[in-house]
Amino acid sequence: MDVHSKTFSLCAYNPKTRIYSNRIEIENNMKLVKKYAYNLLSEAENLDTELIFGYEAGCLGFTLADDIKKMGFECRVMAPSTIRIASTDRIRKTDRRDAKSLAEALANDAYSQVHIPDQEDREVQAYIRMREDVQDMVKQTKQRINAFLLKQGKQYDQGKSKWTICHRKWLKEVELTPLYREVLDEYLITLEELEIKVDRYDTRIVEISNQERYQEFVDKLSCFKGFTRPIAMRIVSEIGDFSRFQTAGQFASYLGLTPSEHSSSESENKGTITKMGNSHVRKTLIEAAQSMVRGIPGRKSKILKKRQEGNSSKVIHYADKGNMRIQSKFKRMMNSGKNRNTAITACAREMACFIWGMATGHIEERVDTPIPVINPETGEILVG
Repeated sequence: MDVHSKTFSLCAYNPKTRIYSNRIEIENNMKLVKKYAYNLLSEAENLDTELIFGYEAGCLGFTLADDIKKMGFECRVMAPSTIRIASTDRIRKTDRRDAKSLAEALANDAYSQVHIPDQEDREVQAYIRMREDVQDMVKQTKQRINAFLLKQGKQYDQGKSKWTICHRKWLKEVELTPLYREVLDEYLITLEELEIKVDRYDTRIVEISNQERYQEFVDKLSCFKGFTRPIAMRIVSEIGDFSRFQTAGQFASYLGLTPSEHSSSESENKGTITKMGNSHVRKTLIEAAQSMVRGIPGRKSKILKKRQEGNSSKVIHYADKGNMRIQSKFKRMMNSGKNRNTAITACAREMACFIWGMATGHIEERVDTPIPVINPETGEILVG
């Protein structure tokens, strides 16, 4: 199925005969989908014919899959970036051609299936994604303020970092003409309103994280540096069941954090990350990595110590090892001349592996190992 808000393009494919059939476009109407399905079954020569629906994840979310399952048919939601389509189908993209390609990919398992969360996780996802949308608006407003002031020849030179208390004070006092001052004040009012919203959303997300369904795992994830409860909730609600990933590498690959490979008979080259899979979690881990790599490896803030309270010593030890390992990895990569974004991405990939270990209980083999002593300047492991 190639699905859109108003229309569906459908095509059936029999993997045994390799024959396409019943290619049709219909309105977005489940009665018509049901009629199409039963027509296919009535035409089938084998009474045991199994009918499986599939469509790309997109504008219709998971409600279409729910509706098809209610009809008694299996339905799979396909990750768009993982669907392998014949080169001829890439040349000219049409809905009918898409439906044909999707049917073939579905029959040949030439795709990765999207995890369908339960209703409660979907609701939490929607709330957290709303928060992310508003946070993006905060970022955009800050960029507009910076661009506006740059055009007026005004640059902040009282510190290295912007959006600190000092920078915000400067914004309110910088000399401008009356109308320009009014423009900047309106921008600042908008920014303040958006930031208040984000704070309110975060408070609500923390409340949700304390529900029995989420609390234990969120408590554990909060032991990692850079992982506030709202950040931990983003990961928990998006992933759901971590046990569906057999290894830490499989989890990192699902997030699109593993390098792409370009191989030939003579060489094997690794490129940039694949960026396949769940972009929300990938973005969250990269943001968390930006925070985690700051500071001196092994040094814990009072805030982090507070978050770790109430967790078992094994969980805290495992998180501390992860924090130190990732911080030292970042310093080593930067000292060797690696690009900062490359280093941050590598740290996010490492973090994904530690999260998988925490989620699946694979921490026993590491908790008995002493935490290494690391040179805070170079990230080099001195002892351990």
